[in-house]
Amino acid sequence: MFKKLKSLIIVGCSLRSAEGLVAENLKLHVEGNRIKDYDGRERIFHGTNVIEKRFPYVPVTDSFNPLNSFSKEDAEFIAEIGYNTIRLGVLWAGFEPE
Repeated sequence: MFKKLKSLIIVGCSLRSAEGLVAENLKLHVEGNRIKDYDGRERIFHGTNVIEKRFPYVPVTDSFNPLNSFSKEDAEFIAEIGYNTIRLGVLWAGFEPE
């Protein structure tokens, strides 16, 4: 999977303080079968999927719902249990409904 991938940029979120989330831009590259940052540190990502496959194709963001939300509470919880990545699914029907 990584053989064709030379470099990538990931925009991630990490929990910096109780006040909220801070976005970080990470410039990464592939060395062999490892993903490394430009300081040579190996980066390991733990995460989950965030996708809503039903109309209106956007997860609930203003409250917690165990089935279809991605709210501030969700982000804080996944950071609390050690996750540092989400794979954000985007359906074309939600992106361009007409």
